[in-house]
Amino acid sequence: MRTLVYDAPMRFLLAVSFVLLAGGCQYRHTTIGPGATAELVLVNRSNVNICYVYFTPTSDSSYGGDRLGADEVLRPTWSRTWSIPPDRWDYTLQDCDGNTLIDRRRIDIGPSQRHTIEYAGDETATRTEALPAE
Repeated sequence: MRTLVYDAPMRFLLAVSFVLLAGGCQYRHTTIGPGATAELVLVNRSNVNICYVYFTPTSDSSYGGDRLGADEVLRPTWSRTWSIPPDRWDYTLQDCDGNTLIDRRRIDIGPSQRHTIEYAGDETATRTEALPAE
């Protein structure tokens, strides 16, 4: 049986690779409902973890459950995409203590459109654009 021996530079490269793979940028995509031809994209450009994401068509009376799920956290630099049906949407983001970070109402997202939220605290930006052609 052979034993692997790594010198200091190799150990450093392995450690950096592990950090990049385990804690670097992460991207997830989920489809919400039939007829999902639009996208809602959330990019965390802040230094705060986003633990709760709620969104629903404006016509619904409540948000329902957290769209991230019980064990998911959107860490700084991470992004998350949901495929959604075209509609007018409300959304709110909260930190891990339940404090509201951003709350938006009546955002029109049409067919083949992508609405991107780049959360960066006071510097938060949103934009809606056409989805790229496939």
